[in-house]
Formats: sequence, C-alpha cells, structure tokens
Amino acid sequence: MVAIVKEYTVEDTVRQMLFAMGVDLEDENFKDTPKRVAKAFGEILKWQDDNDRKNFLLSIKDKSFPTSYGGIVAQKRIKAVSMCPHHMQPIHYEIDIGYVAEDRALGLSKITRIAEALAARMVLQETLTDDIADFFEKEINTKGVIVIVRGKHGCMTNRGVKQEIVTTTSSVRGLFEDDAPLRQEFLTLNS
Repeated sequence: MVAIVKEYTVEDTVRQMLFAMGVDLEDENFKDTPKRVAKAFGEILKWQDDNDRKNFLLSIKDKSFPTSYGGIVAQKRIKAVSMCPHHMQPIHYEIDIGYVAEDRALGLSKITRIAEALAARMVLQETLTDDIADFFEKEINTKGVIVIVRGKHGCMTNRGVKQEIVTTTSSVRGLFEDDAPLRQEFLTLNS
C-alpha cells in the first residue's frame, strides 16, 4: 500500500494552528488571518530557498566596477528582518559592513542587498554574521571585510526573559583581522 501525503500550504497550517488554539475562524477578525500570516512569512523568509538565494547572490557579484580605491567602503545601520529558527519569532537586525576592495568595488546598493538576502530566512545570528563575511571574502574577493550584526530577537522580547536585549556578533577577515588601526577606523566611521 502506498501512503498518500497531502502537501499543506502555510495558509492551511496556520488555519489548523488557530483551530487547535480554539480561535473562531468565522470571526471577522480571524477570517483572513491564515492568508495574512502566510503572506507575512513569505515576505520575511523571501530567500529561505537555498537555490533561489544563491542564484540571486551570484547575480549581485557581477555588479562590480574596476577601482584603484584602497580605503574602506562601509555601510552602517542596514536594516534587515529575519526569523529565529528555534521559535519562529522575528529578529530585527542592524548590520554594519565594511570592506577593502581587491580591484573591483560593488555597486553601493548591492552591499545592502547582500545583507537583506542573507537575513531573509530562518538563520542563527552567528551564522548570518559569518555568511555575510564569507560572501564578501569568497565571492567579492576583498582584501578584508568586517561585519557587525546587532539583533533584537522576538524570542527574547515576546517570551522567555521578555527583555529588549540587543545581541551583537561580529566577523572579521583579511586586512581587518590583521590591522588593528584599520579595524578601529571602521568602528569610528559614522559612529
């Protein structure tokens, strides 16, 4: 006998969850909630699919320009939203990225797009921080990169300790790892 498995949509699953919690789905306030939740998850987790995310990020890599500039290119306070893989609660990030180009510089909006694409999935903050640094180091071929990620985790503000704590992680590669004055320069830019 062959088992038949029904593929559920996020909307179906949310409907079942609300029903299990005793929510009256006929109530006008909840009637469209499953659809709205599914749409919200789709927006937050836009790049959850590994292949889609990789293809998008590789297309960004081609948006660079020749440069002889040897200083830091930095963007600070990039806003991104993610979701905790443990509790499926939103995480609001503020990300700082600085890099020194090898011989090509990215288009400026691409720095932000890289951070957003790598965040828009269920991922640990520590992994996100390293993933951003890895992408710059390996795909953009930089002389050095520094990434600082600050996150406000819904799993800490909405449950558990119920505190608005900011968790900070960093990843430092290449020149930034070896050159303390360069690292300090990045830290003081736009502070």
